[in-house]
Amino acid sequence: MCNLYTQTSAPEAMRQLFARLQMPLGFPEGIPNLQPRDIAITDPAPIVRVILAQAGTSGGSSPAYELVVRRWSWPGPNGKPVYNFRSDGREFGSGRCLILADGFYEFTAPTDPRQKRKDRWLFSDPDGEILGIAGLVRGAPTLGVEAFTMLTTE
Repeated sequence: MCNLYTQTSAPEAMRQLFARLQMPLGFPEGIPNLQPRDIAITDPAPIVRVILAQAGTSGGSSPAYELVVRRWSWPGPNGKPVYNFRSDGREFGSGRCLILADGFYEFTAPTDPRQKRKDRWLFSDPDGEILGIAGLVRGAPTLGVEAFTMLTTE
């Protein structure tokens, strides 16, 4: 389960990536001033919301992509933050998002037994590309804001 990731890419790099994929990226709340940093649970971070806009007379829908900054995790029923959400066997018809990251950390038992802290391993694209991690975004009434969580699987 991921509980820390890194985000160092500028909004322009994100826009260019989506343009190359023929997925125009909008900034409905303005272009955010993102600082390169590690993102921890409850931190605000950039996500791309998928909005299904109704198409003309064909009756179909075409997606729109919006980059916004939202809080990572919403409070669960027990008060603990929901920062990862198991997706196995579930379908999500709405509220899907992409969490934009340059890498994510996984922790393992220390390689040196004298060490108290776990070893931290960064997983990233070998070519330095931005990663899109599957997520869900929804309103968090107790916070009065929208928040996101990462989807996980086995």
